[in-house]
Amino acid sequence: MILEPGTQMKLRLLFLASICVALAGCAENKFVGSPEVPLVDELPGPPQQVALEEFDVRVPYRFGARDKVRYSLLGLLRDESDAEVVVDTSGYISIPIAGPVKIGGLTPLEAEAAIVEALRQNHVRNPRVALNVSEINSVNVTVEGSVNEPGLYPVDNNTTLIKAIAAAKGLSEFAKQRQVTVLRTVNGRSYAALYDLGAIRAGVYRDPYLNPGDVVLVDESRSRRYFRDLLTAIPAISGPLIILLTR
Repeated sequence: MILEPGTQMKLRLLFLASICVALAGCAENKFVGSPEVPLVDELPGPPQQVALEEFDVRVPYRFGARDKVRYSLLGLLRDESDAEVVVDTSGYISIPIAGPVKIGGLTPLEAEAAIVEALRQNHVRNPRVALNVSEINSVNVTVEGSVNEPGLYPVDNNTTLIKAIAAAKGLSEFAKQRQVTVLRTVNGRSYAALYDLGAIRAGVYRDPYLNPGDVVLVDESRSRRYFRDLLTAIPAISGPLIILLTR
Protein backbone atom coordinates (compact mmCIF):
# COMPACT_ATOMS: atom_id res chain seq x y z
CA MET A 1 0.00 0.00 0.00
CA ILE A 2 1.36 3.41 -0.94
CA LEU A 3 0.78 6.18 1.60
CA GLU A 4 0.63 9.85 0.87
CA PRO A 5 3.73 11.86 1.92
CA GLY A 6 1.82 13.62 4.72
CA THR A 7 0.63 10.30 6.14
CA GLN A 8 4.16 8.84 6.02
CA MET A 9 5.51 11.78 8.07
CA LYS A 10 2.76 11.36 10.69
CA LEU A 11 3.60 7.65 11.08
CA ARG A 12 7.29 8.42 11.49
CA LEU A 13 6.59 10.98 14.22
CA LEU A 14 4.28 8.50 15.97
CA PHE A 15 7.03 5.84 15.85
CA LEU A 16 9.61 8.22 17.32
CA ALA A 17 7.19 9.26 20.06
CA SER A 18 6.61 5.62 21.04
CA ILE A 19 10.40 5.11 21.35
CA CYS A 20 10.69 8.14 23.65
CA VAL A 21 7.90 6.81 25.87
CA ALA A 22 9.63 3.43 26.08
CA LEU A 23 12.95 5.03 27.01
CA ALA A 24 11.28 7.16 29.65
CA GLY A 25 9.79 4.04 31.17
CA CYS A 26 13.23 2.44 31.30
CA ALA A 27 14.62 5.50 33.05
CA GLU A 28 11.95 5.26 35.74
CA ASN A 29 12.39 1.51 36.17
CA LYS A 30 16.13 0.81 36.36
CA PHE A 31 17.49 -2.35 34.80
CA VAL A 32 18.37 -5.12 37.21
CA GLY A 33 21.80 -6.57 36.55
CA SER A 34 22.55 -10.25 36.75
CA PRO A 35 24.94 -11.55 39.48
CA GLU A 36 27.60 -12.00 36.80
CA VAL A 37 27.24 -8.44 35.46
CA PRO A 38 26.09 -6.20 38.33
CA LEU A 39 24.98 -2.68 37.45
CA VAL A 40 25.99 0.44 39.36
CA ASP A 41 24.29 3.81 39.67
CA GLU A 42 27.30 5.71 38.33
CA LEU A 43 30.73 5.14 36.92
CA PRO A 44 33.58 5.40 39.45
CA GLY A 45 35.38 8.71 39.09
CA PRO A 46 38.98 9.71 39.76
CA PRO A 47 40.28 9.96 43.35
CA GLN A 48 38.75 12.88 45.18
CA GLN A 49 40.96 15.84 46.02
CA VAL A 50 40.86 16.74 49.70
CA ALA A 51 41.79 19.73 51.79
CA LEU A 52 45.14 19.86 53.53
CA GLU A 53 43.43 20.03 56.92
CA GLU A 54 41.70 16.68 56.34
CA PHE A 55 44.97 14.95 55.42
CA ASP A 56 47.17 16.69 57.97
CA VAL A 57 46.04 14.67 60.99
CA ARG A 58 48.97 13.94 63.26
CA VAL A 59 48.93 10.74 65.27
CA PRO A 60 50.54 11.14 68.72
CA TYR A 61 53.53 8.95 69.54
CA ARG A 62 52.71 6.01 71.80
CA PHE A 63 55.21 3.74 73.50
CA GLY A 64 55.72 0.26 72.12
CA ALA A 65 57.87 -2.80 72.66
CA ARG A 66 61.65 -2.29 72.54
CA ASP A 67 61.43 1.50 72.93
CA LYS A 68 64.06 2.93 75.28
CA VAL A 69 62.83 5.33 77.95
CA ARG A 70 64.71 7.54 80.38
CA TYR A 71 62.84 8.49 83.53
CA SER A 72 63.54 10.75 86.48
CA LEU A 73 61.73 10.44 89.79
CA LEU A 74 62.00 13.99 91.03
CA GLY A 75 62.52 14.61 94.73
CA LEU A 76 63.56 11.04 95.62
CA LEU A 77 67.01 10.51 97.16
CA ARG A 78 67.75 7.23 95.46
CA ASP A 79 70.39 6.18 92.95
CA GLU A 80 67.71 4.47 90.87
CA SER A 81 65.62 7.64 90.53
CA ASP A 82 67.22 8.45 87.16
CA ALA A 83 67.76 5.58 84.73
CA GLU A 84 67.06 4.22 81.27
CA VAL A 85 64.78 1.21 80.72
CA VAL A 86 63.44 -0.75 77.76
CA VAL A 87 59.73 -1.39 77.24
CA ASP A 88 59.20 -5.16 77.23
CA THR A 89 57.07 -7.10 74.75
CA SER A 90 54.05 -6.78 77.06
CA GLY A 91 54.39 -3.00 77.23
CA TYR A 92 55.79 -2.81 80.78
CA ILE A 93 58.74 -1.03 82.34
CA SER A 94 60.05 -1.66 85.85
CA ILE A 95 60.70 1.33 88.13
CA PRO A 96 61.94 1.24 91.72
CA ILE A 97 59.19 1.78 94.30
CA ALA A 98 56.53 1.94 91.57
CA GLY A 99 57.18 -1.63 90.36
CA PRO A 100 56.04 -2.81 86.90
CA VAL A 101 54.09 -0.09 85.07
CA LYS A 102 52.40 -0.64 81.73
CA ILE A 103 53.13 2.23 79.35
CA GLY A 104 52.71 0.39 76.04
CA GLY A 105 50.13 2.20 73.93
CA LEU A 106 50.36 5.37 76.05
CA THR A 107 51.62 8.79 75.06
CA PRO A 108 54.54 10.21 77.14
CA LEU A 109 52.16 12.37 79.19
CA GLU A 110 49.84 9.42 79.80
CA ALA A 111 52.83 7.26 80.77
CA GLU A 112 54.02 9.88 83.27
CA ALA A 113 50.56 9.91 84.84
CA ALA A 114 50.56 6.08 85.07
CA ILE A 115 53.92 6.10 86.86
CA VAL A 116 52.74 8.83 89.24
CA GLU A 117 49.67 6.76 90.09
CA ALA A 118 51.83 3.66 90.71
CA LEU A 119 54.08 5.65 93.06
CA ARG A 120 51.06 6.95 94.98
CA GLN A 121 49.77 3.43 95.42
CA ASN A 122 53.14 2.60 96.96
CA HIS A 123 52.81 5.45 99.48
CA VAL A 124 54.99 8.07 97.79
CA ARG A 125 53.65 11.54 98.62
CA ASN A 126 53.42 14.11 95.84
CA PRO A 127 55.43 12.07 93.29
CA ARG A 128 56.81 13.86 90.24
CA VAL A 129 58.02 12.09 87.13
CA ALA A 130 59.86 13.24 84.01
CA LEU A 131 59.84 10.82 81.09
CA ASN A 132 61.85 11.11 77.87
CA VAL A 133 62.13 8.87 74.84
CA SER A 134 65.74 7.74 74.33
CA GLU A 135 65.24 5.52 71.31
CA ILE A 136 62.18 4.58 69.26
CA ASN A 137 62.07 1.04 67.94
CA SER A 138 58.34 0.32 67.79
CA VAL A 139 56.87 2.82 65.30
CA ASN A 140 58.23 3.47 61.85
CA VAL A 141 57.69 4.97 58.44
CA THR A 142 58.67 3.25 55.20
CA VAL A 143 60.84 5.10 52.70
CA GLU A 144 60.92 3.49 49.24
CA GLY A 145 62.14 4.27 45.76
CA SER A 146 65.02 6.49 44.66
CA VAL A 147 66.78 6.98 48.00
CA ASN A 148 70.20 5.68 48.92
CA GLU A 149 69.01 3.39 51.72
CA PRO A 150 65.32 2.41 51.45
CA GLY A 151 63.82 0.85 54.55
CA LEU A 152 61.96 1.34 57.82
CA TYR A 153 62.84 4.36 59.95
CA PRO A 154 61.61 5.36 63.42
CA VAL A 155 59.21 8.25 63.65
CA ASP A 156 58.13 10.58 66.44
CA ASN A 157 56.06 13.75 66.62
CA ASN A 158 58.91 15.79 65.13
CA THR A 159 59.66 13.59 62.10
CA THR A 160 59.07 15.42 58.83
CA LEU A 161 59.29 14.33 55.21
CA ILE A 162 62.73 15.93 54.74
CA LYS A 163 64.03 14.28 57.94
CA ALA A 164 62.77 10.85 56.85
CA ILE A 165 64.51 11.14 53.48
CA ALA A 166 67.68 12.30 55.24
CA ALA A 167 67.48 9.20 57.46
CA ALA A 168 67.39 7.14 54.26
CA LYS A 169 70.71 8.81 53.31
CA GLY A 170 69.09 11.23 50.89
CA LEU A 171 67.91 11.01 47.29
CA SER A 172 69.73 8.82 44.81
CA GLU A 173 71.46 10.34 41.78
CA PHE A 174 68.52 10.21 39.38
CA ALA A 175 65.68 10.86 41.81
CA LYS A 176 63.01 13.38 40.85
CA GLN A 177 62.45 15.54 43.90
CA ARG A 178 59.19 16.88 42.46
CA GLN A 179 57.59 13.41 42.61
CA VAL A 180 57.57 12.45 46.28
CA THR A 181 54.37 10.83 47.53
CA VAL A 182 53.22 10.16 51.09
CA LEU A 183 50.62 7.40 51.52
CA ARG A 184 48.60 7.51 54.74
CA THR A 185 45.55 5.86 56.28
CA VAL A 186 43.51 7.87 58.80
CA ASN A 187 40.25 6.61 60.32
CA GLY A 188 39.86 3.97 57.60
CA ARG A 189 40.47 6.44 54.76
CA SER A 190 43.47 6.09 52.47
CA TYR A 191 45.18 9.22 51.18
CA ALA A 192 48.01 10.07 48.80
CA ALA A 193 49.83 13.40 48.93
CA LEU A 194 52.30 14.65 46.33
CA TYR A 195 55.14 16.93 47.45
CA ASP A 196 57.94 18.85 45.75
CA LEU A 197 61.05 18.70 47.94
CA GLY A 198 62.56 21.68 46.12
CA ALA A 199 59.50 23.79 46.95
CA ILE A 200 59.70 22.72 50.60
CA ARG A 201 63.40 23.62 50.84
CA ALA A 202 62.70 26.97 49.16
CA GLY A 203 60.01 27.76 51.75
CA VAL A 204 57.11 27.69 49.29
CA TYR A 205 55.21 25.48 51.74
CA ARG A 206 56.11 23.74 54.97
CA ASP A 207 57.81 20.41 55.46
CA PRO A 208 54.94 18.01 56.39
CA TYR A 209 55.04 15.93 59.55
CA LEU A 210 54.86 12.16 59.12
CA ASN A 211 52.75 9.70 61.08
CA PRO A 212 53.58 6.15 62.17
CA GLY A 213 52.77 3.78 59.32
CA ASP A 214 53.21 6.37 56.54
CA VAL A 215 54.83 5.21 53.30
CA VAL A 216 57.10 7.63 51.43
CA LEU A 217 57.54 6.92 47.71
CA VAL A 218 60.30 8.79 45.88
CA ASP A 219 59.95 8.85 42.08
CA GLU A 220 58.01 5.61 42.01
CA SER A 221 55.77 4.39 39.18
CA ARG A 222 52.98 4.12 41.78
CA SER A 223 53.31 7.85 42.45
CA ARG A 224 53.02 8.71 38.79
CA ARG A 225 49.97 6.47 38.46
CA TYR A 226 48.15 8.20 41.33
CA PHE A 227 48.69 11.72 40.03
CA ARG A 228 49.32 11.50 36.28
CA ASP A 229 45.88 12.71 35.19
CA LEU A 230 45.72 15.44 37.82
CA LEU A 231 49.17 16.76 36.94
CA THR A 232 48.12 16.97 33.31
CA ALA A 233 45.10 19.04 34.28
CA ILE A 234 46.98 21.13 36.88
CA PRO A 235 50.48 21.74 35.49
CA ALA A 236 51.49 24.36 38.07
CA ILE A 237 51.17 23.40 41.75
CA SER A 238 51.91 25.90 44.51
CA GLY A 239 51.27 23.46 47.33
CA PRO A 240 50.93 19.74 48.06
CA LEU A 241 48.39 17.86 45.94
CA ILE A 242 46.34 15.53 48.16
CA ILE A 243 43.76 12.99 47.05
CA LEU A 244 41.42 10.59 48.83
CA LEU A 245 41.91 7.07 47.49
CA THR A 246 39.23 5.21 49.46
CA ARG A 247 36.34 6.29 51.63
